[in-house]
Amino acid sequence: MGGLGDMLQVEFMPFEEARSSDDIIVEVLSREPEGTVTILALGPMANLQAAEAKSPGILRRAKEVACMAGAFEVPGNITAAAEFNVLHNPGSYNDVMHA
Repeated sequence: MGGLGDMLQVEFMPFEEARSSDDIIVEVLSREPEGTVTILALGPMANLQAAEAKSPGILRRAKEVACMAGAFEVPGNITAAAEFNVLHNPGSYNDVMHA
């Protein structure tokens, strides 16, 4: 399809049957060797917070957590220093950073 092979042919799953992102995070970090998974957080971190709550210490198995979370030497996208993903849910950001 359009030179992308089968990449765009995704099986439909009703929302009610879909697995939650925090369950998938716990599964992947439990299954893969410790220190081999990089988490790229591009939004608020409620799903990472939920994964850590379900399985305490699970985020420490990640190699790193890279996130869009702040502004340095440039204005933030919400206030002079704040970035939306942290300002939207500072508690989840705090919990993830201290996990």
